[in-house]
Amino acid sequence: MANLELHRLVASGWESYDGSQYAELDTDWDGPSGARIGEPASVRIYQDIATCPGGTYELRYAWSPRPGNPDNSMEVRWGTRIIAQHVAAGNNTTTWTLETQQLTALGNTTRLTFVETGTADALGMFLDAVQVRTISCKKVDVDIKIKIYPCCPDDGANKPSCEIECQDYISGAVLGSATFDVQQINAASLSLGTLKVLLNEDGTPQCSIADVSDDGYDDLVCRFENTIQLTGELNDGTLIEGSDTICCY
Repeated sequence: MANLELHRLVASGWESYDGSQYAELDTDWDGPSGARIGEPASVRIYQDIATCPGGTYELRYAWSPRPGNPDNSMEVRWGTRIIAQHVAAGNNTTTWTLETQQLTALGNTTRLTFVETGTADALGMFLDAVQVRTISCKKVDVDIKIKIYPCCPDDGANKPSCEIECQDYISGAVLGSATFDVQQINAASLSLGTLKVLLNEDGTPQCSIADVSDDGYDDLVCRFENTIQLTGELNDGTLIEGSDTICCY
C-alpha cells in the first residue's frame, strides 16, 4: 500500500503554504530511497467529521501543482458530492491557491475527501492547511408521538371499519429550553424523515405552541402527514413503489 507523502525542504522554492510541510497526493511506495518516478501511487485521504444535519461549515484548504510537473489533478468531495476539481501545470516553484467554501451537512457525520485524479506516476498535486470550521449548528430535542384516531371504513386489513372520518396523523414536538426559543423555527420548513408537515387551508402549517414536556418552556407541536412511501426493485432490476397509511388496530 502506498504511503502518504509529506514534503519538508525538498528543493529550493518548494515552500509550504502554512507551517513547515505539506502532502503530495500522487505519492510513494517505499520512501525517497526507493524507485519513485512512474510508481502507480495516487492516493485519497479523508476524515469523517461530526456534523449537524442542516448545519453550515466553512472548508479551507490550499493546493499547488508540483513544480515542473505538467499533470496535477485533485478532486474534493464533501460526503458523496464532488465540490471542487483542480487541474494545473507546475512552474518552477510551488504556487499555492487558497480555497474557501461554505457547505451544508446532511447527516451526523460527513466525510471530507481529497483524491489525486491525475496520472498515477508518483508526481502530483500538493495539499496543505486543511481546516473545517462550524458556522452554524443547532441540535434540538425532538419528541415524536403517533396519535391514532379510528380509521375510515376500508377493505384493507390495517384499516378496520368505523363510523367517523379518518383523522390519522403523526404528531411531533420540537422541545424548547432556556437556550432555544421554538418560536424562531420556520414551521413550514419542518419534515419528519420524508413526511411533510400538514398545512391548513390557508397554507399555514398545522402547528401550535404548548409545553408538552412540562418543563416550563414552550414547545412547538406539529402534525405531519402519515402516508409512508415504499420503493425498491425486483431481482431483475424492475423498480417497484407503493404507499400506505400508518394505522393501529
